[in-house]
Amino acid sequence: MKRKTHYIGLFLLLAFALQVAATEDWETDLSKTLAASKEVDRPVLVYFTASWCGPCRLMKRTTLSDPKIKEALGSFATVLLDFDKNPELAKQFGIQGIPAFVMLSSSGDPVAKNIGYMDVPQFDRWLTDGVAAAAFAAGQQKVFAENVAQLETALRSSSEEERIKAINLLFDFCGSSERADREYGAKKIKELGDADPRILITGLNHQKLAVRIAVSKLLHQKLGEEFQFDPWLSQPERLAAAERVKAKFSPAK
Repeated sequence: MKRKTHYIGLFLLLAFALQVAATEDWETDLSKTLAASKEVDRPVLVYFTASWCGPCRLMKRTTLSDPKIKEALGSFATVLLDFDKNPELAKQFGIQGIPAFVMLSSSGDPVAKNIGYMDVPQFDRWLTDGVAAAAFAAGQQKVFAENVAQLETALRSSSEEERIKAINLLFDFCGSSERADREYGAKKIKELGDADPRILITGLNHQKLAVRIAVSKLLHQKLGEEFQFDPWLSQPERLAAAERVKAKFSPAK
């Protein structure tokens, strides 16, 4: 009986050691890890867990201790977060249950998420798909950065033609399906509109309704109740209305 109890004790001790070893080298500071990963263009894997979570302990003991998975995790910067101690981050990533994994691109954008236990084959497939998604996101980020750099250069150009092209492209950004494009376009258009509201008038005739609505709101802030424009007008009507809006501005000094 004593020998049996001794074996059980050894088994539990070994299981605990495997659980600790499986994640002992994971970071616990997400902000710091993201900053470091951005410099080396490395995806980040965030693991939400808790000491009371049975499936988490099982996953540490099995999936996360598997040699194949350990090798795969070498491609990531790994972060372990206590679910109970990080409620804001859990809310930010939409985590309501654990174990939960969130994969982030090197720029910090979520590209994949899974909640619940995964065995070795499942987790391996999830990691592989996530890496592909992270690589795609990184490529998009690079293209976005290049486009922004070209736009900024064009906006500073001494050529009026180049500046007009850049402004029209900014309106296209505002109507983009990509969040980064929309946010940058909206921010930049507002900055330009604050400096010279007449720049916004071209956007009143943009092909996308969302852009016309956004520009209308900005011009309404500048002109107040005297600004009257219906974004749903036909193109000829929009052109005529835009000319009436333009007439409300005094010539540039």
